[in-house]
Amino acid sequence: MNSIQNFINKKPNNFSEESVLISTYFKICKLNSGWFLNTINPPSGEWSKLILRENTSQEPIEMSFSKNMRRLDLILQDENNLNNFFLAEAKPNFQSLINQIDKTDEVFREQTDYINTILKIKINLIYGYICGLQQNIIDNEVNLIKRYLNLSQFSENLICILVFRSEEKVDFKLIYPNNIKEVIKETFDKIFS
Repeated sequence: MNSIQNFINKKPNNFSEESVLISTYFKICKLNSGWFLNTINPPSGEWSKLILRENTSQEPIEMSFSKNMRRLDLILQDENNLNNFFLAEAKPNFQSLINQIDKTDEVFREQTDYINTILKIKINLIYGYICGLQQNIIDNEVNLIKRYLNLSQFSENLICILVFRSEEKVDFKLIYPNNIKEVIKETFDKIFS
């Protein structure tokens, strides 16, 4: 566990897409276990598979992504409630995400449909943006992000995880839209506390 924490706390020059993605993955799945990694898609990474769990007693279902299928950067499944999924897109900063927010929304829908087709169950979705704070002007960034979250068609189920440097460690700021479902807020507040 210490080696993972040490990796997270190494000081980067800037936050890359890879660093915000991996830091968030470690925080949710390794430091605060209870979430299963369905897929992770770092930039320039190898072509990944989607691994889904129908239940804890059976082998996971492995499905390949087709070459023309758009993929999200991170999909996680709550091992305490296998119907809960976290689908997220990572970018080095929120401005990079704004430039392709419509495309990201389409991929959220496509990946939701793909998971539904495979599992054939009702799934509970949490959508997420994972972004780095490149300069330490956190209030300006939070206000910008909150404005976009509130306007999103996914706002009840959408969060943003802002990754930033706090003193000598990597830290996380959760940003929620005004109408976020309380159960999602409670779940992620607990993970990142």
